[in-house]
Amino acid sequence: MVLCIIAFVVLAFLSLFSAKYRPLAKDAFRCVFLKMTFRPCESGLDQKIKMSIVSKAFDRSPPVAQFINRHFELLSWIFVILTLASFVLVLQGAYNIYLYGTCDPVHPEQCLVSGMLGKIPICPNSFDGITVGPAGAKVQIIEFGCFTCPYTKSSETAVRNILAKYNGSVQYIFKTYPIPTHDHSTDAAAASICANNQGRYWDYREAMFNNQSLISSEGKPYLIQLADSLGLDVPKFDVCLSSNVTLQQVSQMQEEGIQSNIYGTPAFFVNHQYVEADFLEQAVKDALNK
Repeated sequence: MVLCIIAFVVLAFLSLFSAKYRPLAKDAFRCVFLKMTFRPCESGLDQKIKMSIVSKAFDRSPPVAQFINRHFELLSWIFVILTLASFVLVLQGAYNIYLYGTCDPVHPEQCLVSGMLGKIPICPNSFDGITVGPAGAKVQIIEFGCFTCPYTKSSETAVRNILAKYNGSVQYIFKTYPIPTHDHSTDAAAASICANNQGRYWDYREAMFNNQSLISSEGKPYLIQLADSLGLDVPKFDVCLSSNVTLQQVSQMQEEGIQSNIYGTPAFFVNHQYVEADFLEQAVKDALNK
């Protein structure tokens, strides 16, 4: 059964490019069908494939051929499991490309597709955004982040630790970059600006990261509820949330991210060099020691 499934998948693919594989693909399909209906495979395809592999292995190494012959069923299962795992990873990569624009949102520069498309992140020219720390600091960190992105949330602890540990030596600039496929990400980005206008940016930022699922499901009403729970001026906050000025600020930073080839969040730059989230603190240490 295992071998028939493998043969059917491989031969069906090969038959797209060469007609000589189509009869074999039909035999493989029939074998799979018979096995799935608890009937013996009459074509003998599985034995033909087994003997072909064993005979070719025998020409190179008789002991290896004997091992394959004895454990052929086990090796077939291992191959199927590896094939299925690879298929799952391919689907995950395709999903990430659709959702984030890269097959690996955590390490986008390791995604071959991103490199082929020439989408390696480049540092932006402007310093617009939420800024903490002195402008003349030895180390500058720029982050493009999305408040409804789980990856941005997962890096938040590292960001907070760096700002606390290297206070005065680091300038941190946050540029909001809502991911279009994330529900209410633009609303969350606008809400962060509105909270900053009332001097409560960091409290509101923490509250948003702690309630990502509710923001994604409920949107603006919950963002206003968060503002109320933190004691912000709700009427003022509500007006700001729908203001064209606020939405334009979000749009400008988003466009800046597009121009910088940002296709997944978080995206960090330390002294103008792109850095993976996992190595952010080490990059800051290295920059301080230069």
